[in-house]
Amino acid sequence: MKKQLLTLLLALLIGMPSGVALAHGQGHRGGHDKFMMLFDTDKDGVVTEQEFAESSARRFAKMDGDSSGTVSTEEFSQYIQERRQERKQRSFQDMDTNADGQLSLDEYLKAKRERAERRFKSMDQDANGLLSVEEITASKHGHKHGRKTYGGKRIFARLDRNGDGQIDREESQIAWLNWFARLDSNNDRVVTLEEVREAHDNR
Repeated sequence: MKKQLLTLLLALLIGMPSGVALAHGQGHRGGHDKFMMLFDTDKDGVVTEQEFAESSARRFAKMDGDSSGTVSTEEFSQYIQERRQERKQRSFQDMDTNADGQLSLDEYLKAKRERAERRFKSMDQDANGLLSVEEITASKHGHKHGRKTYGGKRIFARLDRNGDGQIDREESQIAWLNWFARLDSNNDRVVTLEEVREAHDNR
């Protein structure tokens, strides 16, 4: 349950409908670096409990469109859709290397090739330039059809602890603090990149 909540929260944070960066290391920065980029606001290499709490408060405020103190299913759905649109826009901009507002076949294929190369390297555990059946089987990419996916409704249900159809500040705070506590393995109220990696490795 805690591991699922951890992945759900990062999915919510960066607008990914499934797959989840922390759990699967998506993107060129990877889930570990993404976490630090999002929460390490003073760029000192660690995430303090205060930084994390401030980020969660900002996130709740963005979801609470009418500033009522609770997030309805409609507000939550709107928030998810906006985050997904932002992610698609960033993806397009990354692929549009000449910034002309259009994707050529070369730009598209180049982006796909680079992604495939990153995926291949992550699967090639012995770094010999070849993939064995065992490496493919052991890889998350080899099990992509068996992954659980978390749509907006399922994420909302996880966060709505009392099942009243609203997410209030307390429910939001509990979810975020549980995530922070899960990552803070030595209980020093600071999360390091090593702890984030450890959480990923032990998922």
